Amino acid sequence: MLANGTRLRARYKGKEYHAAICDGEFRTDDGERHDSPSAAASHITSTTVNGLRFWQAKRPGDRGWRRLDVIRDSN
Repeated sequence: MLANGTRLRARYKGKEYHAAICDGEFRTDDGERHDSPSAAASHITSTTVNGLRFWQAKRPGDRGWRRLDVIRDSN
């Protein structure tokens, strides 16, 4: 779904978090690797989260940020 080099960001409890797609994995800014956007979001929030709504993404070549669910629905 997302190309290597895609950057991700999310705001949770007033703090901004970052991740990136590398070798098909979601890697959070603390170095943890996850197999889905929801797993990466749950790692941050310590609760069940819909990762498609939690993360915004900026793919290589994109000009701006869009939520993952919007990217998925446009493909």
